[in-house]
Amino acid sequence: MVFASPIFLFLFLPLVLTAYFALPRHWGNTVLLVASIVFYVWGEGAYVALVLGSVVFNWIVGGLLGAADPGSRRRWLALGVGGNLALLAIFKYANFTVANFDAAARALHWGTVALAAIPLPQLDAALVERLQPNIVVEEIVERTLNLLAAFPMRR
Repeated sequence: MVFASPIFLFLFLPLVLTAYFALPRHWGNTVLLVASIVFYVWGEGAYVALVLGSVVFNWIVGGLLGAADPGSRRRWLALGVGGNLALLAIFKYANFTVANFDAAARALHWGTVALAAIPLPQLDAALVERLQPNIVVEEIVERTLNLLAAFPMRR
């Protein structure tokens, strides 16, 4: 699912917002957590374990950071930020690094380096074609807007 897709804008987002504002306040974070996981599974399910692992890691580090004495808080903060930056570096820049290392190796006549590329989520032509508006999506949009207009949300 893409943020600009009609399914997200006119079905998923209104349902999440309705649940968030309709349920008691203490359920808000739970609604957003579940919605985030559903969104991620829909878009790129292969990385759900990685996302959940990151969430658990950040939750544990946050708990340790809050319970730590002032002298060790900086270390827990560095561990949390460093762990998140490491994930970012691996999944955002690993392919870039491998491609440049391979280009340098070929320029130096070392041959190509057989390093596996890390697959990242990408839009393919079939997905883009499925995202084109159709009559079902237009009907969902119309019904959603009518429902939101009939029941204003207040917090």
